[in-house]
Amino acid sequence: MKNGLRKLAALAVLALLPGLPAHADDDDRACAASDDHDRALAAVTAHEILPLSTILRNLATLFEGTLIEVELECEDGRALYVLELRTPAGRLVEITVDAVTGAIVPDDDE
Repeated sequence: MKNGLRKLAALAVLALLPGLPAHADDDDRACAASDDHDRALAAVTAHEILPLSTILRNLATLFEGTLIEVELECEDGRALYVLELRTPAGRLVEITVDAVTGAIVPDDDE
């Protein structure tokens, strides 16, 4: 499972890099509108958000399943990783994680 998560994490990072959603002010790299992946990389490099690899490593200790999709979204200026996992039972689960703190965001906080 962990090797599968690593491979999918690498693909997910590539999927995240082409662009980020428009939202928030220009000083917030993780939520700024951009068509190039340099902004996403800059947000991680500037320690404004955690790298996806860190998020996935932490989630692997809590959840079992196959990573299906990852998106970096912004809601009210808050950078969030939204991950979709398929459980071993075949159920799809969406997990939202604060990209800054790494904390799992309860559904009612989104």
